[in-house]
This record gives sequence, C-alpha cells and structure tokens, in this order.
Amino acid sequence: MGILFATGVFGGNEEAAPTSSPTSTPTPTPVPSTSSTTPSPTPTPTPTTTTTPDSTETAENLWTIERVDDHTARSNSTTVQILEYNDNANDIVTRQVSTTPGDTAKPEAGNRFVGVKVKVTNGGTGVIFPLIECANLLLFENDVPYLWIVAEGDDLLFDVDYVDSGAEVEGWIYYEVPESFSFHGLGVADFDDDDWNYVEINP
Repeated sequence: MGILFATGVFGGNEEAAPTSSPTSTPTPTPVPSTSSTTPSPTPTPTPTTTTTPDSTETAENLWTIERVDDHTARSNSTTVQILEYNDNANDIVTRQVSTTPGDTAKPEAGNRFVGVKVKVTNGGTGVIFPLIECANLLLFENDVPYLWIVAEGDDLLFDVDYVDSGAEVEGWIYYEVPESFSFHGLGVADFDDDDWNYVEINP
C-alpha cells in the first residue's frame, strides 16, 4: 500500500521556508430587517349559536278536524259528508273486495262488512288524493278504531286518483267489524300520535 507524504521543496541542505496561508476575512451574516410596526392580532370570531325550536310536531299531528254539522266534518281543507250507511255489505264486499287477484274476500268468522258512502269536496288550492286525505275516515266503537279495507269494484272512493281544487266526488268505503258492532257514526280522526281525537258524523 502506498503512503502519501506531504513534503517541502528540496534545495541543497536548506529547508524550505513555510508558506503562510492567506488570511480570509469572514463575510458578515445579514441581519433581517425588523418592521417597527407590530401587526394587530387577528380577532377570534364568536361562534354563532342556532336555537332550535322546541317542537315535537310531526306529520301525524298536522291534521286539523272540525265538525261542520251532524252530517259533515272538515279535515284540513277537505270536507267530508256522509250520505249512506250499509249495515251489512257482505254480499257487496264479497263481490268487490279481494285479497289476491281472482279470489273473493270474506269476513273472518264472527265479523261482517259494513260500508259508508261519502261525498268529498276539495276546498284547498291544489289537488287532493282521497287515499291520503281520507285515510283518517274510521269507524269507532268504545273508542276502538276499525280501519277501512282495500276494495275492488265500482263506486269506491279510493279508486278516485285525485280531486281538483273546488271539485267533489262520491264513493263507498268498506270496513270489517265484529257482528256485534253498533254504528254510531263515521269517525274523522286527527291521527295525533296514539291518542286519536275524532268527531263522528251520521247520514
């Protein structure tokens, strides 16, 4: 392995005078200038608090009902007048109501079908859909509600797709009730949660 030596300049027996290294002058480090004006701190925005109204109002309790007279009630902007009551509609319903296509529906043992014919008037500014606006037409006995049944046939209220503003339609609604059921009137309910309030109207 070779070794590298640092040597002077050889001349006779005299040693070479040491060579002095040039002196370097340090370059001054620039100091950043400082603005004499201190910027104002950015204000912290105050959080906005949104107050939510304490309301438990739902679609179910937006129904408003009132009795107009013994035969008529108003539900929201829809007026309902009861025209007829059929205390035993088994023959009609057997022909008009079916649970599946091609089958006829019969009441369960100990029950019977009854029907009410109503006239519905749209007093609002837009169209109404009877299947929605008249879904609250129930029968009651001792505050027990009986819902309408799905029917097929002629002159059925819920076969009407919609009612224009100012127009009126007539049709039947059918119910399945116990044989012992006693008709006290057609109930127009407000669907307010589970505690339904209702008014009854009669033909």
